[in-house]
Amino acid sequence: MIRALFLMTLALPLPAKADPDWTQAFRAKVQACWLADPALAHVKVVAGFDLDTTGRVEGDVSLVRADGGTLADQARAFAAARRAVVRCQPYLAVLPDDQYALWHKVELTFVFPVTPSS
Repeated sequence: MIRALFLMTLALPLPAKADPDWTQAFRAKVQACWLADPALAHVKVVAGFDLDTTGRVEGDVSLVRADGGTLADQARAFAAARRAVVRCQPYLAVLPDDQYALWHKVELTFVFPVTPSS
């Protein structure tokens, strides 16, 4: 298993004064809980979820879109992404509570890396 790469979309664009360190900390926290299966190379899933004011997932994590691989591969990739998001909560320790309007809706793009052939 290898770690995956992430992109993150927030509810609102980051204002110029926002501290980008918390977005990196958020991604790092999720990434620490998620391992990408090399068999899922070329699969990309976007998981969407809402966070409450305590930094916990509110409702469920949904599949926004998936690309690459078979439908079964996409389902496996999304299940792994969802587990990581749920397992790593709460996120308030890495999110600025005074910027809740920015992070209450999140989309994370999980990119399963392609491993070079040996």
